[in-house]
Amino acid sequence: MVKVRNILPLIQWNDAQIIKDQDEEICLLRNDFMVGSLSEEILNMTVTGIENDENIENTIVVYVTDKED
Repeated sequence: MVKVRNILPLIQWNDAQIIKDQDEEICLLRNDFMVGSLSEEILNMTVTGIENDENIENTIVVYVTDKED
C-alpha cells in the first residue's frame, strides 16, 4: 500500500489536491508545500488513486482513504 507520505515528494513541482473517499477535499497544497505541515493522520492515509485533472492547471489530484483493506 502506498501512503500519502510516499507520494508527495514525487509531485513536488505541482500542486496537490487531496480528496478523501472520492468526495471530501482534505486540502490543496501549493507546489512549495512542506510535508511537515500535514498531520500524521493525513500522511498515513492510503492512496487509492492519482489523476491529472486537466480542468485544474498544474494540480495532481490524490485520492485517499483511511480505511484499512
